[in-house]
Amino acid sequence: MLFDSDIEKKVFPKQLWSDHVIGQERLLSQIHQSCVQGKLPHCSLVSGKAGAGQLYVALMMAQSLLCAEAEAPCGICESCHKVSELIHPDLHFALPVFAANQTSESIQVNWKDLVKSKPYLNIYQWQSAQDKDAKQANITAAECRYIIDRMYLKPFESDRNVLILWLPEYLGKEGNILLKLLEEPPGNSFLILVTEDASSIINTILSRAHLFKLKPIDDEAFNQFFIGKYNINPELVLKENIVSEKNISIAYQNLVEKNHEVGEFKLELIRSFFQRILRNNPVEIVQWVDDFHSIGKDNQKIFFTQVLQVLSLSLGHKSRPNVQANHKIDLLDFTQKLSTVIDLKAIENIMRMIEDTMYYLQRNASVKIVMTDMMIQSSTFFKNKN
Repeated sequence: MLFDSDIEKKVFPKQLWSDHVIGQERLLSQIHQSCVQGKLPHCSLVSGKAGAGQLYVALMMAQSLLCAEAEAPCGICESCHKVSELIHPDLHFALPVFAANQTSESIQVNWKDLVKSKPYLNIYQWQSAQDKDAKQANITAAECRYIIDRMYLKPFESDRNVLILWLPEYLGKEGNILLKLLEEPPGNSFLILVTEDASSIINTILSRAHLFKLKPIDDEAFNQFFIGKYNINPELVLKENIVSEKNISIAYQNLVEKNHEVGEFKLELIRSFFQRILRNNPVEIVQWVDDFHSIGKDNQKIFFTQVLQVLSLSLGHKSRPNVQANHKIDLLDFTQKLSTVIDLKAIENIMRMIEDTMYYLQRNASVKIVMTDMMIQSSTFFKNKN
């Protein structure tokens, strides 16, 4: 009959964003129950270590909110299909951009393509795709106003609006523009923040968001993902487990895409960094900083992230003696040697100084001045170890 309410619905091949999430079963169950019971907060913060799959958790939340079936998300209805393809009219996104007063509206098609083609997309891949290597990523005041406009839109196909804000740690004081929205959100709207560094988010935002925290990925889940799903050599997976510290984004690039531009360690640069600090020769330090200044902000960020990881590995290498003995891994060889000239206090101090340096450089401080000062100060932590 023409007006029969039982008109056959379109059914699509099943696609669930949750299928891409590794080792977070308890968190997914918690979120699912909140959605089913209608208790999902209007502002959520999905937080975890880099490469843990936070964006997929947020997309799973969006799929649950926009699916009209009783057991949402079903993965086969039209709404679920549109969320899986990132084309649902009631699902919006906000992202870091690379120009003053820019919004992400004009570049989101590129970002969506990357989300679908680059599992566990990271900021460096996004930055490289925009050909903005020398520019600082930022969530601008204009982007904040864009968020507010999207959140107050009337839903088009469902009864809800969902907006995913990717990497809110790139919000500065501009984030205060969003405070009124967070305090009095429209009743039909849901804002989901996806972060790799909750400690860098301004407190006025943090205090208004309900935290969903991903747990660290365990060895079994990591290994099974790459060995079982992609049939990667177990020895390579074991190495990547250690070297990447279970960062799925980096491991995927190295093991599956075999694209080492971001994933591969800048080991020679890191080695020379510590050599200059150990020797504490001002002329050599200045020369090294001049070279470092020329590699661009994108590579500088990768370098700092990897130095922090090297320090972490140096601290924990003794817990993996069998792995180190049976597998020749240059990075582990280096961290083992580094651990013989550095103690816990020195590691903590250098980590703190690197984090401070990253903070200053993010705010456009002079690379040469900040790096020279940091390296000279760091050299004092090794004086009794030479």
